[in-house]
Amino acid sequence: MLSKRDGSRVGFYDPPPKPCLAACRPHLYAEIYRLDPFLLVGLGQKAIEACLNRSFSLSKSRGQLQHVKIPGRGRLPHLTPQGKWGRKIHGAWSFPTLQNEATYALLPTHHPRDVQRYLGDKTAGGPFRDFWNDMEMVRRLWEARQQWTGP
Repeated sequence: MLSKRDGSRVGFYDPPPKPCLAACRPHLYAEIYRLDPFLLVGLGQKAIEACLNRSFSLSKSRGQLQHVKIPGRGRLPHLTPQGKWGRKIHGAWSFPTLQNEATYALLPTHHPRDVQRYLGDKTAGGPFRDFWNDMEMVRRLWEARQQWTGP
């Protein structure tokens, strides 16, 4: 179990410390790259911020597709600024490359814990209704993908 600087333990609902997020991000990206999903669904603000690697306002951008760039495994050939494939540096040939990357769509929504906490509030602006609408959007995107790609 992790401990805070003051010696107290990190609780179940406390967000993970930034060093833990930074250490786990490459593994998260590797898993996403391996699975190659058509859509990522971010459940909660901390999960979304971990994927995007930046701060995020769930109240402003919930339900709007975001783009996540995941570094790939390989490297792609890249032309030098002079338009050449290779160049000699200190007597040795160097062939510049760029790491390939993949872009995925991310749909940010509420964490299920927040939805459960306000389960009785089924008004238009409540977390339950927002979550329901987001899951409907996931279903519509999946059906559109199935029609476009086939079974």
